[in-house]
Amino acid sequence: AGAVCRIEIASSLRMLFMVRGIFKKYRCGIRRAEISSIFTVLQPIVFIALFVFSLLPFNHALAETLRLGGSSSTTALVKLLAEAYNKKYPQDTVTVSLALGTPGGIKALNAKALDIALASRPLNDAERKSGLTSIEFARTPLVMAVANANPLNDIGYAHLAKLYASPDAIWPDGTRVRLVLRPWDDADTKIVTGFSPEVAKAMETAQARPGALVAATDEDAINAIQRLPGALGPTTLAQIIADKRPLKALALAGKQPTVEAMRDGKYPYFKVHLLVTGAEVTPEARRFIEFVQSAEGARLLAANGCWVGDFKGK
Repeated sequence: AGAVCRIEIASSLRMLFMVRGIFKKYRCGIRRAEISSIFTVLQPIVFIALFVFSLLPFNHALAETLRLGGSSSTTALVKLLAEAYNKKYPQDTVTVSLALGTPGGIKALNAKALDIALASRPLNDAERKSGLTSIEFARTPLVMAVANANPLNDIGYAHLAKLYASPDAIWPDGTRVRLVLRPWDDADTKIVTGFSPEVAKAMETAQARPGALVAATDEDAINAIQRLPGALGPTTLAQIIADKRPLKALALAGKQPTVEAMRDGKYPYFKVHLLVTGAEVTPEARRFIEFVQSAEGARLLAANGCWVGDFKGK
């Protein structure tokens, strides 16, 4: 730390005298005596500032940066965790990239552009074989969401299948139903098609319809559901709560989309949230993971629509 401070002081002094020389050469009407007076005043101030700087702890002078990014739904939670983490560990700077998606986050991690990738699905065989490991830190209900103003509170599977299958479906108030879809191989689509065979068949029809709105990321999806009148689409309870979205999570065939119902197995539709790391894990990344798994992290997650527990075998 002392060597770094000496370098900083020497560099600052050189800069001070360079500026003084420039002023003397191009003083633009300022008298030489005035220049000398200015620098006579500035020099002790600079020396005092540098001396105080040299006394600061080393980890504050050279703060570490922790880079996170990936799934938008996981990002909504991690942003809250990062804010709490920074209060506890101010020496670490946490940056959270937005709207990369799980695949984008994993690619960035492999390219060493991230320290931790954020995922909302389990790693596949190829990703695990490449040396990546994941830690599941929370689960949250996958929900079908509409605007708060929509009078509907519960939707049956047959009704949902009808909405997916029809190109001109309308809500009871006459508003056109605007379907917000996800890519066919996305985790959300796989969960929704698992509602029933009728929903799966209707989803195929909706995906093949010309002009269908297919949101690439969780962030794109929830933005579209909020923005478009009459919109209906999948998102997570945690993202609605963490982002403070004016959206309603519909019950599915009487099954309430709550954390308690999900935990008890009464609501079987959920998404996982994972932290993914490569072969080399920085001390800052380990510290952040430990914070996420701490009692403080668990309380924050529980307050934002998540279940935190032992997920092995569940």
